[in-house]
Amino acid sequence: MKYIIGVLLLTSCCLAGCEEQKDVMPTTPFCLDKTYYEARWGRGETTIPIMNGSGDIQLDITNENILQASYQKELQADGAIGTVTLHGKQKGSTTLTLTDNVTHDQETVEVKVTDCYLAYTVDKSNCPALAAGAVLFFVSNEAQALHLFASDNQSDTPTTTGTYEFFVRQDNGGSLRPYLRIGFPSGTAEGTSDIPHEFVLSFNNPQAVLSIIQGYLGVDWDALIRTPTAKNTAPQRFTMTLTNPDSGHETTGTFSTASIPEHVLE
Repeated sequence: MKYIIGVLLLTSCCLAGCEEQKDVMPTTPFCLDKTYYEARWGRGETTIPIMNGSGDIQLDITNENILQASYQKELQADGAIGTVTLHGKQKGSTTLTLTDNVTHDQETVEVKVTDCYLAYTVDKSNCPALAAGAVLFFVSNEAQALHLFASDNQSDTPTTTGTYEFFVRQDNGGSLRPYLRIGFPSGTAEGTSDIPHEFVLSFNNPQAVLSIIQGYLGVDWDALIRTPTAKNTAPQRFTMTLTNPDSGHETTGTFSTASIPEHVLE
């Protein structure tokens, strides 16, 4: 009797082992599609989807003063089995090594932390310099660079690069109004002369949009209000309308954290 029970137990264990073996999927080798990434300094995030391997990933940053990285293993709708999230701590370049602890495959990528910037997509416009579909990237740097990608630009090179400046001006009624001055090189479609374009600004949510501009571009609105004659909210469907007080042309667009094409920024 004991012999029969032992045989039955052994058979059950073998069958269970076979069933478990059927459920185990073979682990694919770990690799990445890219070896270069960019992250903006201080705001926003860049993600690296993990599409293969075991999903058990270890991160090693060469210079942690430049970059912060974290990993979360979680099945995503696009098929990713995990996501690496990058945050820029200061401008510069460093390397990030990703190791699959099961397959022991390694990938090393270069990560460049660029100046912080904010994207503005033109939704509708009758202004010749800012056609609908164009995307403007305001860069938070000393030059106050403005990169414009026209709607028909299929390359990763800006259609033109100019400058911008936010300022506050007092109107005839004594009220303070926010303005934007943008300039493009003369001889381009956007810069027909050396005279910059000036726009009075209005917003669908003034407090939120002014906070976004301050957080991403470092515009000190309080200081501008104190000297009106002088020159951390995440964007989400917040709009800004630019009105040329001379011509009456209007441009309305939406802020976003869209990424600028790689290798445009230093």
